[in-house]
Amino acid sequence: MPLNSSPQPPPSYYPHYSATESDRSENDPLQPHGRKQQNTQADIRLIVYRLLGLFVAFILFRHFNNCPLYPSTMDQIRMGWEKEKYDHWVRIQQWNQEEQNHTQVHRQWELEAQAHLRQQERLRQKWQEEIKDQENQRKRWKWEEENHNRLEEERRGREEEERLKHNMYWDRVETHQCTTYATREYSAQLMNLPFNWTHRVEACKATPLVVHGVSHFPSTCEDKGRGVVIGRWEIDQNEPACATYWRAYSDKGCTSERSGKRRIEHYLENLPEGGDWREFCATTPISFHGMHFVGAQECFQRGLGTYGNWELDDNRC
Repeated sequence: MPLNSSPQPPPSYYPHYSATESDRSENDPLQPHGRKQQNTQADIRLIVYRLLGLFVAFILFRHFNNCPLYPSTMDQIRMGWEKEKYDHWVRIQQWNQEEQNHTQVHRQWELEAQAHLRQQERLRQKWQEEIKDQENQRKRWKWEEENHNRLEEERRGREEEERLKHNMYWDRVETHQCTTYATREYSAQLMNLPFNWTHRVEACKATPLVVHGVSHFPSTCEDKGRGVVIGRWEIDQNEPACATYWRAYSDKGCTSERSGKRRIEHYLENLPEGGDWREFCATTPISFHGMHFVGAQECFQRGLGTYGNWELDDNRC
């Protein structure tokens, strides 16, 4: 080995030296130099120290800020306390006002309830008075009715006695024309009637007339004056001359298309001379097709005859 030759340091010893693939050997470490790792650890420690410093500063700030030994802190505490006291006073005032309102409302309800009870009591008393008045009025009406019936009965008794004493009876009986189906009018004059008697019409109504063996009281009484009273009767028994009847049944077909009605026609027989054909047509009964009718539904005259029409339900129409 020559004397002037000395060992050379590795290339990585020199600053700003970057080893290349040709300069590396199998004896070089796999990781780069540890300076970069040291710098990273130093940065982490610095961040941790700063955070700890901020935390300690915050704790100290909170401590000194809330410490009662400081006037500013005491002022803040006093202001907070005064605000709490004021808020509490406001709530107390609100509660007192609500209690007063509730008391007023409750009092108003009591007054309204008392007024309602008084009104109900007045109405109840009024209703009782009205019911009592109604009962008294009914008693008076009943007494008046009973007294009227009693007086009327006594009057009729006296009139009947007076009538029987004078032996009143009907005379000059006359028959008149037929007025309706099987009914004839009769008239007669009441006899043995005193000239100056005041109950002539009552005596007429109370005196019966025997017609065809049956007693009938007059339908109407007419006072003609000077002791003449005429009674009139409508006798509907045993009057065959006044009994009209229907004959000549005739089916006139449907009244119109899809009307559901069929017209039946009959001829009115035995109409009395001078009789009202409309009255007899409307009051002469008839039965057909299992139905009974007291008279025709429609009456008309054709020629010298009187006819009646009936319209019956018929689903064939």
